[in-house]
Amino acid sequence: MRKILVVLVTSLWAFQIINAQSGCTDSQASNYNSSATNNDGSCIYPTTTLTSNLKVNIPSVSENSGIEWINGNLYTFGDSGNPPSIFKLDTVTGNIKQTIRVTNYDNTDWEDI
Repeated sequence: MRKILVVLVTSLWAFQIINAQSGCTDSQASNYNSSATNNDGSCIYPTTTLTSNLKVNIPSVSENSGIEWINGNLYTFGDSGNPPSIFKLDTVTGNIKQTIRVTNYDNTDWEDI
């Protein structure tokens, strides 16, 4: 009985993979395919003319080399010559809220996160 169940589940799983429709699954793309169930990376987007506005300067981090939004928090760091630290920023003022010191890796030409 257990072998039959395993074969049945495996067969159903394989059937879904074989019958999955590949294409662009993003409705914002110009080549959106409403039948697609598997995003194949083919999405094409129209050129945008929007210009972003400066929200805040980050004067407290010298040679800012990357910025990342993780779980509702903004993090950055400086490139070579700066301490091996990652900085949690205040999203309104740009001030450093927390310094996370990396003790097991020197800041030698750190680039984008």
